Amino acid sequence: MKSKYNLGYSFGPVGTTAGIFMFLTGIPVTYFDPAGLILVVLGSFVGFTRSGSIINFEQKKIKPATYLFGIFPVGKWMALHEGMKLGIKKSAKSWTAYSRSNRQLNVADIGYRVILCDSKNKEIMPVLKVKNSEQAKKELEKINVRLKLQLI
Repeated sequence: MKSKYNLGYSFGPVGTTAGIFMFLTGIPVTYFDPAGLILVVLGSFVGFTRSGSIINFEQKKIKPATYLFGIFPVGKWMALHEGMKLGIKKSAKSWTAYSRSNRQLNVADIGYRVILCDSKNKEIMPVLKVKNSEQAKKELEKINVRLKLQLI
């Protein structure tokens, strides 16, 4: 059985909003001018592309995936072995955008990530993202019961 986990949009909240706006603007423009397809394609790419991970529990494999246009997962499968470990890491990302009047817009994305590490506790990849530490611990336990890896 495979489970899919979301890590967030690739271009951040500002890029995602701009992409969706371009996509929605391109739809009626395409009716009058075929060049509007450029807005639709570019907007859907920027607005809907996201990153995540896919875990195949039967085969003990994990795939860091980038969902192009929000639909097509791209990435390579990686086998999980005995020395790998799972842990929790606090994540604090900040996205900054500037308006034409030089105003700064900061959007903070604070949460927790369940991460996959190698035998030397070096981070390989994030597996999933949640909002609080209790939820991160629950998800870590759910995944660990099925994969039987060590915990950090």
